[in-house]
Amino acid sequence: MKLLRLALRNLRRNGRRTLSTQLALTIGTAALLLFGGFVSDIASGLETAYVQRSGHLQLHREGYLALGSGNPTAFSIADSERLIMALKNDALLKPMLRVVTPVLDTGGIAGNFLRQTSTQVMINGVIPDEQNRLQQWNDYHYPITIPPYPLAGSGENSALIGTGVARILGLCHTLKLDDCPSRAAVAAENDAAAPLDDDIAALAGQQTQNLTQQTDRQVDVLTTRLTGAPDIARLTVIAALNQGLQPLDNVYLAMHLATAQRLVFGAGDRRVTGIIIQLEHTDQIAAARARIEAVMATSFRDQPLELHDVFELNPMHGQIMHMFDTFFGLASLLVGIVAMFMIGNTMSMAVMERTTEIGTLRAMGVQRGGVIGLFITESLLMVLLGCGAGIALALTGDAALRLFSLRWIPPGMTYSVPLLANVASHPALIVQVSLGATCLAILAVGFAARRAASLNIIDALRHV
Repeated sequence: MKLLRLALRNLRRNGRRTLSTQLALTIGTAALLLFGGFVSDIASGLETAYVQRSGHLQLHREGYLALGSGNPTAFSIADSERLIMALKNDALLKPMLRVVTPVLDTGGIAGNFLRQTSTQVMINGVIPDEQNRLQQWNDYHYPITIPPYPLAGSGENSALIGTGVARILGLCHTLKLDDCPSRAAVAAENDAAAPLDDDIAALAGQQTQNLTQQTDRQVDVLTTRLTGAPDIARLTVIAALNQGLQPLDNVYLAMHLATAQRLVFGAGDRRVTGIIIQLEHTDQIAAARARIEAVMATSFRDQPLELHDVFELNPMHGQIMHMFDTFFGLASLLVGIVAMFMIGNTMSMAVMERTTEIGTLRAMGVQRGGVIGLFITESLLMVLLGCGAGIALALTGDAALRLFSLRWIPPGMTYSVPLLANVASHPALIVQVSLGATCLAILAVGFAARRAASLNIIDALRHV
């Protein structure tokens, strides 16, 4: 207790120098906490976006990810309904599962013959109600409200497209999209463009002769069946959504799974290219993966299937987080170097100014360890006060961000979210920064403390 009182008195001796050091510690701590909280918020937000879109795990035919995009029909999963029921009814898996839904991904051509335009599309056959449940996953309680999946409750001939596809097919005016070419501009460009291939136009006319007249919201989707014969369906576009990534936005077209299966395999064939598995919590991935692999090895040996988790399917998540972690590490290094120099300089100046006092203490019987302990205590008190003020400043900054309701669109997301740091929600980060500052303080004061303890008592008492 005497040591603590003495350390506090010594810090008050030169209040201006102590205050400047503590101010540097306060600002550095607050900056690291706000940035670290922001990075953690990005990590949870990205994970939320990826899990909402692709689940925690996906089952595919072996080799599908490497070769399946060129021939998805050859890498399809047969008897997917039995596999899904086996997973849902497994006693160990059932408490972990939230959604298990099949999907069919294939390529095709979408054409708007009223606009004389067409484009290649990536067809995503889904069960809309289950997709709606997928995108409601929010295990991190992210402050967002996601609207219902547009295809939910729609007819089987409905489609959802990316905003890029809407621009290419001249549907901007019809779908009331912003930042699109005007209807007149699209018409003028199409008038100057070459007409569609005669074979495609003839096929469209042949396949759609029993359909009603095409409207502004309808597109014709052409695919190739498993047998090699082409098939076409006329779909009504009910909405266009930005997919977050322009390459995907320019080719995305979602439709009901039954419609996609009819286009690719024909009537009655229920094959799919993947099964999306969404869990209650991300930390269940390892346990769920082990159990799913056991179920497949026991009951589905006839189909070589492979399982991938959300981070394998979305390598951009790891790349983005590695980048932010690097930034955080560099910021921590710079703040730490500045803090070390300031603490070391403050303690060195204290040793010079208090040489006679140190000699007196040593003459009174204080051992070298006691002198070192005194300076370390002073340094730790500065860190305690500086970090405490920094934590309070970081919490105030987080509250200010919430008050001003700033929003932004993180990478990989299609909707804006609040700009938050959530410092209070990351106690581990607060402990990490505080422990780091404490270690740096001990290192910074070590040289000055050893120098003070090694002073010759007679020389110290003579010092002027």
